[in-house]
Amino acid sequence: MKYFFSILFFAVPLSLQGQEIKVNVVFKNEPLPYSYVSVNGTPIDIANTSGIARIPVNKLNLGDTITSSMLGLLPVSLIYDQQIQQNQSCELVHTTEDVYDLSEVTAIGYSDRSSRKIFNKVVKTYPRLLQNCFVSAKFTSIITHGTTHPVNGSFVLENNIPKRINKPLRFYYFDTPPNIETNSDTTNLSKELLMSIHSIYPLANDIIVQLYAEQRKPQIYTSMSYLGLREGRHFFSYSCFHPNDFAVIQFFFEADSNSQELTNVKFMTFGLNNNSLSHIFKDDSYSNVTVNILCQKLTKAPTKGFGKATITIPENIEATITKTNGTTIKLKIYDTSIKFQE
Repeated sequence: MKYFFSILFFAVPLSLQGQEIKVNVVFKNEPLPYSYVSVNGTPIDIANTSGIARIPVNKLNLGDTITSSMLGLLPVSLIYDQQIQQNQSCELVHTTEDVYDLSEVTAIGYSDRSSRKIFNKVVKTYPRLLQNCFVSAKFTSIITHGTTHPVNGSFVLENNIPKRINKPLRFYYFDTPPNIETNSDTTNLSKELLMSIHSIYPLANDIIVQLYAEQRKPQIYTSMSYLGLREGRHFFSYSCFHPNDFAVIQFFFEADSNSQELTNVKFMTFGLNNNSLSHIFKDDSYSNVTVNILCQKLTKAPTKGFGKATITIPENIEATITKTNGTTIKLKIYDTSIKFQE
């Protein structure tokens, strides 16, 4: 992924041009693509399809900490020392899964191909909201911009699908901003709340849809690792890289082995420039977003020309949103209900 830094060479002294530290990221004896590689907590690069990231030497000082991070795995770090400096390379080996203590489980396979075979067997339900409906839910939020404002309330979000569709269907989901009721004065916060709820609920649906889309046709620049089976739940780590935007999305999710349903999904975005997330959120006001989704299986009533359909939708959502203007929003959506229109 050398091209990430080609635009920065003009600022590097000639004696350092071309000098970089090669970082090999590994999990279960397999290369780990699309992990975040950081120096002292500052993101520097994204591991490529071979699990290799590169750090320019002018970004490093002896004693710095080089870390690889991936949702579902515990971070792994090394101290940048003279040996790494001399060899111009190091290896970061992920050996331990996250808090679910999956290390005791012997999984069938960890490579992308074998992991997808398991994934295709245990995630089945149709996920799309292809019908007009009203989504009602409660929310709690903490908005921080210099000062902290807790705001609680409820909202109704309407999903209207046009009769004639001339753009991808996802762009029509919840096209109208939500109606919000709160228990406090939100005159100065209403815009932030509207934008946050209007972005996060459709995003949560899109996250579920993207995972199901991988069954039908795996996309390029994606990677999946099967982490193991524990207490009747399969655990997976999945990532998707957007090379044109220098952005990566990471997922950590679980599926029930009996019902073959998604139960929980964690989602995190990361970009190497300020505009790298605009393709996800349709604007460039976001710099980082993390989302935790508790999924719900729902059976829709029959509609004209269609029988009953079982879909997977978000039931509870917890999100942390960091915006480019310095605002941080912690949002929790719960008690979700859906009323389908005739």
